[in-house]
Parts: sequence; C-alpha cells; structure tokens
Amino acid sequence: MQMFLDDFLTRSNDLPSLPTIYFDLKEAINDPRSTTTTIGRIISNDQCLAARLMRLANSSFYGFPTSVDNIGDAITLIGLQQTRDLALATFVIDVFKGMDSELVTTNSFWKHSIGCGVCSRLLAAERREHKTEKFFLIGLLHDIGRLLMFVSQPRTSEEVLERCRETGELEYRVEREIFGCDHAEVGGRILQKWMLPRGVSEAVHCHHQPGVAQSSLIESSIVHVADVIVNALGLGTSGAAKVPPLSPDAWNRLGIKSGALPLIIEELDRQMVDVTRILTAR
Repeated sequence: MQMFLDDFLTRSNDLPSLPTIYFDLKEAINDPRSTTTTIGRIISNDQCLAARLMRLANSSFYGFPTSVDNIGDAITLIGLQQTRDLALATFVIDVFKGMDSELVTTNSFWKHSIGCGVCSRLLAAERREHKTEKFFLIGLLHDIGRLLMFVSQPRTSEEVLERCRETGELEYRVEREIFGCDHAEVGGRILQKWMLPRGVSEAVHCHHQPGVAQSSLIESSIVHVADVIVNALGLGTSGAAKVPPLSPDAWNRLGIKSGALPLIIEELDRQMVDVTRILTAR
C-alpha cells in the first residue's frame, strides 16, 4: 500500500474542504488596510463562529479580568492572527463532525484533540512563546490524519489497532509498515493542501519525531510533549492503545521545569471543561 498517501490525497471526496468564510477572513487579516471593524463584519456573517469566539473570549481559556461584550473588543484583545487560528480551529471541528468512525467515538477523539491543543498552549505559555493560539491549533489538529485513515480505510486501520494491542507496538510505526505512511504524515500533507503555514503542517507531521522538524522544532516538541501528557491523563483517545514514549530531547529542548507540570495539568483540567463545551456544542 505504498501508494496510499498520494492516492488518498488525489481523491477529493475523501478530503473535506474549509468554508469560504475562512479564506475571506484569512485574506482580510493579511490585508494591511483591513480594520477590526472589517474583520468583525466577516466573523459576524457566521453566527456560530461569532458566538464561539465570544464564549472563548469570556472563558477560562483567556481569563480576561472583565467581560467582553462585542466582536470588535474580542478581536482587539485576542489579536488578528490569533483570531484567525481560533476560527480555523472551530471550522475544522465542524468539517470533521460528520466523519464517523467505528474505531473511535467523536466525543473521545475531540476530547483528546482539544486536550492536546489546550496543553500545547499552556506549555507554550510556560515558555513565554508569542501567539500561543498557534500551538492550540497544532495540538487540536495533530491526529487529524488518523481520523481520515479510520474513515477511508476502516478495516486496515482496525488491523493496525488490533496488532498494536496484541504486540504493544506503536501505532505510527505499524501504520508505516502497512500503509507506507503514518497518520502524522497524512495530517501534515492535508494541512499543506489546505495552505496552512508550514510551521503548523510540519509540526503535525513531526509530532511523533519532533527532532526531525526543520522549521518548527519547538512547535513539534511542544505538541509531542502535550500528546504524551494528555494520553497519560486519559483525556479521550484517538485510538492509541498505549501512551506514546516521551522523547527526552524534546522535553529538554523546551526547558520547562518538572515542578511546573502540576500547575499546567491543574490549569489543563480547568480549561478543558470550558473549551470542550464551547467548541463541540452543536
């Protein structure tokens, strides 16, 4: 099945599309002549998106000292690029809601993905990284490739999972043997097809092997560590039978003191309730 990836990517029916409003929003944000009013008007055309962004702005995800009561203020406080990343996160969840799989429940998959996104953002904040919504987006998207493999090749994917449960092998290694690629590569290639920034697509592609990343070494390392933490805490699952091994190099690269982990995990638990409810509400 060496040709699986290229064949999969050429079959448009297997690849969901992002809504037009995302590209309108992206174009406006990249236009230096755009104003907060312009961006707010685009967002307001999608009532669901506007409501989610407002709820996020007033949630523990941000913890602003005062309530935010209009889209313009939310955009100003969150930032333009960060607003784009949050909008993309909400669109992706909507796009994939209809992709049901017998191998993993939708609730469990998104609980794991959102948990990884929140944890990635918290790890980035601990490192004083800028624009931490980017890390939330990467964490949210890190296992998208696995969901698509489950949906497009359910029987073969089931064979992968069963073998891993029986032998203790890691899923991504067995995927490479059977499919000729793994879910991380599938996810990264799809994000490239969607024309997302290289740092995002590469971090998704390299989240099991962060050391091979070329332009997103920190991003890949953060989502790798977050994935291990969220799996260890049992916050949902994307089908993994065991907690993936932690790369010591990735952990050391982040320079986060082990004493900070209890506080990060406490905040992760606190934010998960709000963010999961907001992003998965129908």
